[in-house]
Amino acid sequence: MKINVKTALLTASLTSLQMASALQLTVGDKDSVCAASALIVKGIMDYYDGTSYGGTVGMFKSPYYWWEAGEAFGGLINNWFYCQNTTYQDLIYEALLHQKGDDNNYIPANQSLTEGNDDQAFWGFAALEATERNFTNPTDDQPGWLALSQAVYNTMWARWDTAYCGGGLRWQIFTWNKGYDYKNTISNACLFNIAARLGRYTGNETYISTAEEVYDWLVSTSGFVTLNNEAYTVYDGAGIANNCSSLSDEEWTYNFGILMAGTAYLTSSMKDNVKNQENVPMIKDLSNPFSQDVWQQRLNWFLNTNLT
Repeated sequence: MKINVKTALLTASLTSLQMASALQLTVGDKDSVCAASALIVKGIMDYYDGTSYGGTVGMFKSPYYWWEAGEAFGGLINNWFYCQNTTYQDLIYEALLHQKGDDNNYIPANQSLTEGNDDQAFWGFAALEATERNFTNPTDDQPGWLALSQAVYNTMWARWDTAYCGGGLRWQIFTWNKGYDYKNTISNACLFNIAARLGRYTGNETYISTAEEVYDWLVSTSGFVTLNNEAYTVYDGAGIANNCSSLSDEEWTYNFGILMAGTAYLTSSMKDNVKNQENVPMIKDLSNPFSQDVWQQRLNWFLNTNLT
């Protein structure tokens, strides 16, 4: 997956809106931003398939993929939280439960021909948004949002593959899907982000240790993320045939965003006092995953990156 669903859907929505009138908002004015976002959300939901006759709950109309639906619902939860927009609250609730799969881990059987690690993770993000935003929790006969988030983490971490490239997740979950022989940044960035957020939310250091191991693999083992002049370059990934030694030179902004967010979550979860960003020194020992200064420095390197 390469295309950001919200970008695609919002572009389509904004294009149709511009035919009638320009979308107006005042940056910093919550009411203005929420009024504008309500129009965009309505445009997104014009593509929703779950309320159509014969449609599937939790899915958007073709050509939008399953993972893109997960990303969209994560955004809708944030809109629900920030703007107190309850218009689609029941619909979001139904979608997150309908798509969780029989094993309650967002690996539904009907997605086995397309679902990769990154696809599963985007539904995991939506479950995490529901957890962190205190979205209406399922009834007692259903797993809660935290349990669903943890199930995504557990199944992804169980697929950590040390047989090739010294670790890392493959792109695909199932052996029959194209890309099973490829390890990519997005799948591993997603696991890093989920572990970071679960560590922050639960206080369980096991998640923090996982986040550190994934981050270290991306930077030190695979070389998918490289540091040059106090800024990062993030490559797409590499095939396992040559032990991940031939990197793809493609770069995608969502890799930066998900990794940067993970470092921000970890920075905020640490208890020791963080120094002012302008005064953070170069950290010589980056081996301590429980130091706020360490994660602040890593966050700074992402912030220093100039994406062109």
